[in-house]
Amino acid sequence: MLRSSILVSIAVLGTLGVVVGEPDAQVDPVLQEHLNRYNSLLEANDYDAAADELGIAFQRFPTHYELAMRRALVLKTAGKVEGAVDVYCDLANILAANNRVQDAKNIFEAAVALDKTERSSIQQADFLHRTGDASGAASSLVRVASHRMARGEYEWAKIAASRALDLDSGSTSAMLLLGAAQNATGDGKNAAQSYFVAGNALYGKGDSAGAIKAFSDSISCSSAAYMAYRNLAAVYSEAGDKEKAAAALFRLGIVLYDADELALASDTFAQARSLAPHFHLAVINHAIVERRRGNAENSARYLLELAEMYLKENKNDFAMAAYKGATLDSQKMADEWAAGHPAIAVEIQKSNEEQAKAQFEAQQAAAEKARLAQAQADREAAEKARQVEEQLKAEAAKKEAAEQQEKINLAQTHINRAVELHAAKQFAQSAAHIVEASKLTNLPESVHQFYAEVVKAAQGQQQ
Repeated sequence: MLRSSILVSIAVLGTLGVVVGEPDAQVDPVLQEHLNRYNSLLEANDYDAAADELGIAFQRFPTHYELAMRRALVLKTAGKVEGAVDVYCDLANILAANNRVQDAKNIFEAAVALDKTERSSIQQADFLHRTGDASGAASSLVRVASHRMARGEYEWAKIAASRALDLDSGSTSAMLLLGAAQNATGDGKNAAQSYFVAGNALYGKGDSAGAIKAFSDSISCSSAAYMAYRNLAAVYSEAGDKEKAAAALFRLGIVLYDADELALASDTFAQARSLAPHFHLAVINHAIVERRRGNAENSARYLLELAEMYLKENKNDFAMAAYKGATLDSQKMADEWAAGHPAIAVEIQKSNEEQAKAQFEAQQAAAEKARLAQAQADREAAEKARQVEEQLKAEAAKKEAAEQQEKINLAQTHINRAVELHAAKQFAQSAAHIVEASKLTNLPESVHQFYAEVVKAAQGQQQ
């Protein structure tokens, strides 16, 4: 039961997990009164008041450290963990001030075990540093840095991890946390260096797996971490994993190539190939680097070595591709090599035939394309000519219509004048205008009849 585990008298307070006080032969009556009230409060399930009672008692009897211990236990049991941690830390500091160093260490450990924050670790670090335990203080600060990282407080994590390294430069945990915090704040270059240093330290301690992880993290933070690649390869190689060692060097070779460090890239690809002789990509990239460096024969040699590998693997198509690549560097070397490999000679013949066929088909396709293009051009030209002709006809018809309308208008003017002259009994002149109108257009029958009347009138006028 809860109460039975906490109801105590001064005589049994020394039986707690950490013994830090001397039991008194006689119990002070005032202290006993405090304990009686404490027990009564527990009976009433008033844990907060019970804890307060022990606090008051400890203030009056500060050498009875067990009172503080019991108060922390009550607070912890009541779910007041932060209060319990504060009591533990205060007690530890009091013990330290009274030269009870080991007891203080034990109490701080109890506080740290209970604390879900970093408050107790900070105080523990300060205590351990003051008592000359730099390594212990660094470990406490590592916990602080870890808490800060978990909460996303990366700048504070950097400060705590850096302080831990000031106290213990060999703390790999602090190095790793510092690298993580630096990387989280965008400082990839320094993060890579922190991880690199941690990797070396872990390797020195015989922790190959930890070193591999640290070197890999260094590379992930900065592709320019050249030595991390090399050390990663060295650890893998020492562990007997030649393929992973070669892969690390291959990645470094690519980085060096991209940085235009061609000589170093070539040496690195060569090292990768020495670890994994059948590493095809390393061979290909080694050839590419040598070609770019102007070493055509080296490039051809490496590609022919690759072709040889592919032949042994029954990958004739790949072998043929490597051979063709070698011809770009040295046709002579490629031909000499092919002469000693009948399978490739067959592939070359087949390739030549396919190339000739492809060339013929390409020519035929080009001719057909040209024919179709010419036919299309002819159709387009004919259509354009038709459109021009139609346009000219339309323009001519429009012009003719305009001219005809103009004649009709002029003829109408003559007829109108003829009517006016007829009314004025100037029949000869009226007839003349009708004649002019007839020259311009075909006149309706009514006009012809009018003309006949006008002519008759003119003749009568003359008589």
